[in-house]
Amino acid sequence: MLLRLARAVGLFSLARRRVRDSLLILAYHGLAQADEERWRSKLFMNRATFQRRLELIRRWGVPIVRLGDGLDHLKRNAGEPYAIAITFDDGYYNFASLVTPCLTATRTEAMVYVCSYYSLHPAWPVFDLAIDYMFWSRPSGRVPGDVIGETEPLTASTPAERAASVDRVYTFAERNKLGGCDKDTLARTIAAHLGFAYDDMVQQRILCLMSGAELEEVARQGVDVALHTHRHAIRESPVGLRQEVSDNRSALNSLGVLPTEDFCYPSGEWAVDMWPVLEEVGIRSATTCEPGVARPDTPRYALPRFLDSEIIDEIEFEAWVSGFMPWLYELTGCSRKRAPENGAP
Repeated sequence: MLLRLARAVGLFSLARRRVRDSLLILAYHGLAQADEERWRSKLFMNRATFQRRLELIRRWGVPIVRLGDGLDHLKRNAGEPYAIAITFDDGYYNFASLVTPCLTATRTEAMVYVCSYYSLHPAWPVFDLAIDYMFWSRPSGRVPGDVIGETEPLTASTPAERAASVDRVYTFAERNKLGGCDKDTLARTIAAHLGFAYDDMVQQRILCLMSGAELEEVARQGVDVALHTHRHAIRESPVGLRQEVSDNRSALNSLGVLPTEDFCYPSGEWAVDMWPVLEEVGIRSATTCEPGVARPDTPRYALPRFLDSEIIDEIEFEAWVSGFMPWLYELTGCSRKRAPENGAP
């Protein structure tokens, strides 16, 4: 109600003039191919919702720019107009099948940060997500505990039961250091007990990442492909971070893709002591999950983003696009967040 009142009295329009020389970076993960937005509404958005988001940006007349171009404009600190850059995390197949056609039809620039391990194995749904999705899809299902070396069955009749069962599966996989092939076998076994059509999920590429050919194709259509670690994790040392970036870059190169030197922290976990490593390995920018806008004085390894999702109300999205929420963040000092003081997660 407050946001609608602010818009009605003209504060949204006024804010646009107050946020020059700032860049709003929008963050998405993927569009739903089936019912994923009902399962993980923070990760997956309905295609129609995304199309409405693009239309709303056009109605406000805010330019959508490549992330690199937007950062170059900020570097010049020349009073550039308020602009938006669009980013997608992880590199799901639905980016190629659903997102890119929307971008192409509207001539919209975007960047996709790719976790390359599953791009090397594009027929494997991401294990952690697939397990949770299957239990969510079959809440009355029951899986014998012996599939993970236990006696108690795996059930999901309530959210708490589902969370506990999924955690037990993850723990089993980690404790036994299962590789990708063994995880896929375990997922198939669980799917069989749940009566879940795993092969259909694989055929539709739900929860799968883009293949090398698909990454090459989206790059040919003008999308910037960027770095997001190889395994969607940062191991606890500078050596681990350096290795993840190196493996990420090498894997994408092996798939025929030359990524930009932009990076997205997996799960938004970051710390200032990561910055020297990022500089050493040639990273020019790194995005976080902290809300706010990038300004000329924003550290390039701590770029804030607004995480849009299916659960974000349209008036809240409009408040960000118009510049009102960024202006409010500046007035209240909320955008000046500090990095975690501990080391790399």
